[in-house]
Amino acid sequence: MFSSFSQVQGITRPKLMEEDGHLFDKMVDAYNQKDFDKSLGFASQLISKYPVSEKPDYYYLYLSRGGIYIKLGRYAEALKDIETALGVNPNDPISIELRGSVYFRTGRYSDSIAEDTRALSLAPQKIECYNSRGEAYCKLGKYEEALADFTEFIKRNDTYALVYKNRGWVYIQLGEYDKALKDISKAIQLDGDSSEYLKSRGVVYLYLKQKKEALADFEKALELAESDSEKQEIFNYIQICKKK
Repeated sequence: MFSSFSQVQGITRPKLMEEDGHLFDKMVDAYNQKDFDKSLGFASQLISKYPVSEKPDYYYLYLSRGGIYIKLGRYAEALKDIETALGVNPNDPISIELRGSVYFRTGRYSDSIAEDTRALSLAPQKIECYNSRGEAYCKLGKYEEALADFTEFIKRNDTYALVYKNRGWVYIQLGEYDKALKDISKAIQLDGDSSEYLKSRGVVYLYLKQKKEALADFEKALELAESDSEKQEIFNYIQICKKK
């Protein structure tokens, strides 16, 4: 899943909204700054002024708040808002995609796949659904299907590091380590060093029996890691590299 408000939700300020457009902008700004509680406050304020029962054209305010609830991990509330939006426009691909996102995060992977498939049938340009559907296929162990989706995304847009990382992980599962190395290195090239990417590439180097390169990636990943659990995982890999 992507990070900015426009990438996740595809929503722009309602054309009908003049007086309170500044609140919508503040909601978006807070979201993009990852201040989701603040963003939620603005969304709820807007919904109180434009309830869907009176302003059905403003259903995407509920959709906006649903996306914020997802970021906060409040999935039941997110689903309720998304369902409200779908009650007004049942064929809105953005609403369908977001409902699939809730399903993914609550372990309903088959339902998530179905929603992404439906969203793509309604809006083929929503290529982010290939990535999210591929991630759901991975959760179900359907790696060939995931590989096809990640590859389709890359054919249409070859600038997103996350999708290369995801496809690289699939290649690891399929034992195609040279391809995995190429993809994860591409993700690092596009997005810079991160503990997750470096750790993943280090694992590939281990499979390729290139311990020196693996150790270099793991040591750098350890410097960048934030959580204690990730640091411990990377430290364990470093110990493997140091064994003769």
